[in-house]
Amino acid sequence: MVIRKVKEAELDEMWSFVGDKQQPQWRWEALDHQTGRVAAYVFGRREDQALLDLERLLAPPGIPR
Repeated sequence: MVIRKVKEAELDEMWSFVGDKQQPQWRWEALDHQTGRVAAYVFGRREDQALLDLERLLAPPGIPR
């Protein structure tokens, strides 16, 4: 694993389903503008907890969220 500082990231979301449109799954991701790569992502429902999980992944090591 490589940990590096990212100056700026863009958050995005997209949804998909498998077999049942009533139970969509969301992918929340943070894109690194310098490299164009996905810096972090989480899967879950479209709710605040998924976004908080993504924020926790993006926090610098040693800083509690």
